[in-house]
Amino acid sequence: MLKIDQYNPVQALKKSGAQAESQVVKTEPQAQGSSPDHNAIGATTRQLQQAFAELDQQPDVDLDKVTAIKQALASGQFKLNDAQTAQDLLEFHKK
Repeated sequence: MLKIDQYNPVQALKKSGAQAESQVVKTEPQAQGSSPDHNAIGATTRQLQQAFAELDQQPDVDLDKVTAIKQALASGQFKLNDAQTAQDLLEFHKK
């Protein structure tokens, strides 16, 4: 039977983001004359933090899709192209 692991390339990104977030250095607020670049970086950081928070709310695996694929495989309705699957695996591991 086909085994579906819980590998998710987004998880690596989430971990990297969490590590980066933990490495953020807190500084004292600057005087009123802070540069526009500093404000843009702060806004971007807030957007990234919000995106990672939303990503954390998503399930790691779409269990409904996994169930549908398992049923299609069991009933013979889901056909795999062995040559294409092998090629895709090779391409994935070349990265």
